[in-house]
Amino acid sequence: MQDKENLKSVSDEAKKLVLGSLLNKADAPSKKALSVYSFSASYKTNLKDMKTLTAVQLEPCAKFLGFKVRDGEKKLYTNKQTLCDRMILKIESLFNIECEDCNEVYCNELGKEPLLICRLCLQGSHDCEAMAEKAKTFNDLTQKGLLPVGGSWLCYECSKKNETRSLQPPQKSSKKRNTHSSSDPLSTIKKA
Repeated sequence: MQDKENLKSVSDEAKKLVLGSLLNKADAPSKKALSVYSFSASYKTNLKDMKTLTAVQLEPCAKFLGFKVRDGEKKLYTNKQTLCDRMILKIESLFNIECEDCNEVYCNELGKEPLLICRLCLQGSHDCEAMAEKAKTFNDLTQKGLLPVGGSWLCYECSKKNETRSLQPPQKSSKKRNTHSSSDPLSTIKKA
């Protein structure tokens, strides 16, 4: 139990350092939005808190985090919840994470493009040899037309959460069991 507490405090300290680094680099309007985020709060709480900010407060921070928020005068994010969601995910993608291929702990840096970016959570891949090979293969298959342009990569965690079997509808068990045995599964329907 003591080890888990030590790991949590190390992890919390690393998250504080990431947030501190972001706040040190950010301009004044971006700092306002960044200061609303709390690494110890749930995603739902952070989303609710960030949604209290105005577009004028959110847009500079989104740009600081690397998002294109406008095309000329046209807003690219017309839904504040979506913008806040992406900003939270971007902040969290900068926290330490363990690479599932080499087991090394790494973190992405703001402004540095990782080999691959998870389509769902924005987590960047590690730049280890195994991931470099995967990224090369992914890009080669896309260039050869074997994967669609704009194909997506999912990080290990998102892939695990979104396994095909978890998307299957739950099977309901029947209280009444058919005691007839027949080689024709439609026999009971045919009789009716």
